[in-house]
Amino acid sequence: MNRIYEIDALRISGALIVMMYHYTFRGSIIDGERIPLFPAIEIVTKYGYLGIGLFFMISGFVILFSALNKSPFEFVISRIDRLYPVYWVAVSITTMTIIVLTDNIISPFLYLTNLTMIHAYVGIPSIDPIYWTLHVELKFYFLVFILMLFGQIHKYRVWLPVWLLITLIYTFTNQPFFMGWFISPAYSSFFISGILFYLIYVKGVNYHRLSLIGVSLFVSVYNTINNIGGFIVNAGTKDKVVASLLIILLHGLFLAIATRKFTIKGSTILVVASGMT
Repeated sequence: MNRIYEIDALRISGALIVMMYHYTFRGSIIDGERIPLFPAIEIVTKYGYLGIGLFFMISGFVILFSALNKSPFEFVISRIDRLYPVYWVAVSITTMTIIVLTDNIISPFLYLTNLTMIHAYVGIPSIDPIYWTLHVELKFYFLVFILMLFGQIHKYRVWLPVWLLITLIYTFTNQPFFMGWFISPAYSSFFISGILFYLIYVKGVNYHRLSLIGVSLFVSVYNTINNIGGFIVNAGTKDKVVASLLIILLHGLFLAIATRKFTIKGSTILVVASGMT
């Protein structure tokens, strides 16, 4: 598969809109109270948190290509290389900043366990909870690794619908209760949609893939509405409608990319900027 510059553009866009969300909207929450810092633009940037779902869809889109062309060991090394080095640097900078500028104490144990990125599984708090999205990615990578290890990654016609069905059941029943140990239920549909759009990109459109995308989109919209309160304080009906429409438009954009209706001319700058994300 040749490089898909549209995905590079989406990575850059996702990083920018999430950054704008934190600096112009989320950052205005001080001690639990909202103090608007950029009221003129936050009516738009407050929806920037939806860039999280965009990144998960990108991960789903590119992961199958990587998994189908690597051994389990090569896959693990490539994922470690992608996630951990910059994460270690970021956590180290945050730790030093906290030690120097505040009275908080961060023990060597807390610091070192945070570097594993799996500290939350054993009840160890995060030095900075902002990296929770990386934990979601790590769970997804682990699931893909298990499929590769047991030689099932090529059988996506089986495990993908099953994963979607389990996600749908969990969305309305919170069962199976252990699903959250292995994959983040609230965001599974974004990964699933990304994988399906990749399959459309390489194999074409068919009713089976479109129907699965329809179910996945429904779950994504449902969870977006349910979880909006964690990202937008006092979210109203308008916020829920806008967020839902943006998720639908995002899926439409991926469909346009997957069917090559929307293309972008590549450039070195685009590739480098995408890699920085």
